[in-house]
Amino acid sequence: MRSFKLARSKAVLYLVLILINSSFGCQTERQSHTLNEPSFRDHYKRIQQANESINIPPIAEAKEISFQVQGLQLHQALRELSFITGKTILAGPGRETIIISLDLHQATFAETLEAISRVAGLQVIKLDNAYIIGDPRPEDRRVIVRRVPSLSPEEIETVFYPIVSDTGTISVVDGSTLIISDNESNLNRIDEIISTISDTSTTSWVIQLYLISIENKAKKEFGFDAVPSIEIAANFALGSSQLARLSTLPSESGVSLKGGLQALIQASNETVGVKMVAEPLFFMADGSEVFFQRGDQIPIARRIVSDQGTVSTAGFDNISTGIVIEMKLRETSFSSARLSLDVQLSGTAESVEEAPIINREAYRGLVEVQDDGVYLIGELQRSLVEDTEKFGIQSLTSRNAENSVVQIWVRAKRI
Repeated sequence: MRSFKLARSKAVLYLVLILINSSFGCQTERQSHTLNEPSFRDHYKRIQQANESINIPPIAEAKEISFQVQGLQLHQALRELSFITGKTILAGPGRETIIISLDLHQATFAETLEAISRVAGLQVIKLDNAYIIGDPRPEDRRVIVRRVPSLSPEEIETVFYPIVSDTGTISVVDGSTLIISDNESNLNRIDEIISTISDTSTTSWVIQLYLISIENKAKKEFGFDAVPSIEIAANFALGSSQLARLSTLPSESGVSLKGGLQALIQASNETVGVKMVAEPLFFMADGSEVFFQRGDQIPIARRIVSDQGTVSTAGFDNISTGIVIEMKLRETSFSSARLSLDVQLSGTAESVEEAPIINREAYRGLVEVQDDGVYLIGELQRSLVEDTEKFGIQSLTSRNAENSVVQIWVRAKRI
């Protein structure tokens, strides 16, 4: 009988060893598979190196000038402006002796030229690299062709016909294509109006938020212990602002903003101490607002005491906990948008006389995002309560406020 029990014990032990070895083998295979893929740390280093290697040219600014003349003839005033700007500017035939008085400060060349033409009662004519202030001839007119699909033919007539000069013409083709022939000044004004209308036309964006909780013990794996979050946020923002330049790098460089975020998302499924709190996706039109809420309603009993001293429940009040997100999108250019974002995280910490204490963290900000950009826009100290489980038994809740943060990542895509 004893030998039978001993044999059975050995068999059970042997089976346990087989299961342990099998589990260890699967884990090793999973780890080796993961090791073949770049980690978040790898992606971040590549993004940082790419940002450092690309020289961002300074933004070209229109040169501002000061121009003061008093009682000068037109041709003399234009000679002064030519000397200041280095451009060829002439007075039209028969208009050289018009008297000009003007006092401009911090004006661009185009603004100065426009002011002179208005004072003289003439128009600006551009011929190749020369400018003429005079009366336009039919052959001096320039032609532009622009599409304005967001306006009806009636709206086009209302907006553009009053701008065209007496010598200009305007035609509408296929209901939305404008063919305009006019002097340089008017065409510049019309072109600006069309650009503004195009920039404000309704478009759609897909915005996805990722709220990722990272405990202190997991920060080392991603480099968050050595590199401040502000550096990581700055490099992702800089990379997003120069996506066109990053795309010119050799493919073997492996620079990928989306790859870096994807590595972090994958870690939330595989790494202990990293957890995806929420990843809501929103399809938004320009100027629209969205609202997202996920959590629990905690009932709080309303107690009343009778004259006899007995306590009874008169009803319940509900307190919401969890995640609340409010967001508004406003497109600022063809490839960028401004997000007004409000994120609130809340959870129960403990109870006082059967009333729960609610911990809340909130983020509110205004951020500019680029099409196809990836951003780390915020980081909150976490104080959500999590249920812990030991030996398969649900235990008391515990707070991780001192041990973890919630990072707010945004990915934007214009449709």
